Amino acid sequence: LTPGQNSTFIAGDVIQFSGDASDIEDGVLPASAYLWNIDFLHEGHVHPGPVNSGVTSGTFTIPTSGHDFSGDTRYRITLRVPESDGLQTSTQASIYPQKVDLSFDTLPSGLTLYLDGIAKATPFVHDALTNFQHSIVARNSSTGTTIYTFQSWSDGGAQLHTITVPASDQSYSATYSATLTIGETTVFGSTDSGNGNLLLVQDATLSQTATIQSLSFHVLTAAGSLRLGIYDATGPGGGPGALKAQTSSFVPAVGWNTRNVITPVSLPAGAYWLAYFPSSSSLAFSTNFSIGSYRAASLAF
Repeated sequence: LTPGQNSTFIAGDVIQFSGDASDIEDGVLPASAYLWNIDFLHEGHVHPGPVNSGVTSGTFTIPTSGHDFSGDTRYRITLRVPESDGLQTSTQASIYPQKVDLSFDTLPSGLTLYLDGIAKATPFVHDALTNFQHSIVARNSSTGTTIYTFQSWSDGGAQLHTITVPASDQSYSATYSATLTIGETTVFGSTDSGNGNLLLVQDATLSQTATIQSLSFHVLTAAGSLRLGIYDATGPGGGPGALKAQTSSFVPAVGWNTRNVITPVSLPAGAYWLAYFPSSSSLAFSTNFSIGSYRAASLAF
């Protein structure tokens, strides 16, 4: 009798099932003969659900979280009633989810978001049951040259938060800030030392337009002070041309040293030279002379 074949539902709905059965010889069959199966169908497989026996009617509630309803999903309610000789008839009705499309993206696009813990490359569209709850998280991530740090969601939610699917299509976008790293990012065994008052530059490529905010280098042993800088490649033979940004003078510590540039500068993608301006010969750099190109020139500190 209920629910109606091909009727629809949203998350949180209470679905009533009911039926009656009779037999020519037995007349109205007793409730004790009734067997109900409520199964969740997903694509080509079945998730067996509650089994109810001994009743002519009942209810079950559509969940608001857990296994979602994307793809080809539905519920199948089956009623079986045997008569006194063991013969039985079965009947069933299928009910379907009311769904909308949720569109997800990142700025910049192409990063990974996590929907209910599952990694998905953006952009993507997820068909979702109205009123269902999903968790979404925009994790910080990095590539070999770029660190992406979460800034905000378009719906104002936290980096990890729960959304309730609305009654119409909706879009969600996570905005990131990108910190680009150019040049070497690991510590190497080779060293370069004894270069007081010498400009040493290492070539590097900037993969996209970026604002240079800080410069870093690694020191094995140090004494005295130095500056860090970045040149464009407009010099003779593609060598160092114009100085685009530099740090103030500082005394480096052993290990990685990072300093903000005096004036942040936006640079387009292209070739550049990272520069070290040491003022002491008691300085040993961590370098890898088998990668890239290096140049040196006399330059008063």
